[in-house]
Parts: sequence; C-alpha cells; structure tokens
Amino acid sequence: MEKEFKLYIANAIRWAKEHLGATEYAGRCLSFVEDAYEKGNHVEIFGGSSAQESADEYGAAQNRSELPATRSAVGLSPA
Repeated sequence: MEKEFKLYIANAIRWAKEHLGATEYAGRCLSFVEDAYEKGNHVEIFGGSSAQESADEYGAAQNRSELPATRSAVGLSPA
C-alpha cells in the first residue's frame, strides 16, 4: 500500500509542477491540490467545496496533535 501512495504522491507532484502558473486556479488553491491528486492519478476524491469544509468532513480537528502523513492533502486553518 505504501508503494501505491508514493506513486500517487509522485503523480500529483508531477501534475502540479506541469500546471504551475495556471491562471484558472488563481484564488482556488484547494481546487489546484485536488486536481493534482485526481487528474494526476485518474481518480476521484470526495471533499468539501472549501478547505475548512473538507477538514470538517474528515475530522481533521481531532488529529491536531499528530503530524499529517506525507500522503495527506493539508491546509492551514483560517482561525
């Protein structure tokens, strides 16, 4: 499983580097990260329409004492 995650991460990073400076993502960083994972790997990830909504959906607040895994899509809390 770890090998699969590393491949997903590498594909997402590759896609993101290929799309750096894309103007359609101005002000839409969550969309950029989501597209990097999804389009880079031909998968569908379900999340909220904002970083806060996704964090709430996945219970991120309950895991603040732990560092996120390398394979995590991480955003900063606005508060």
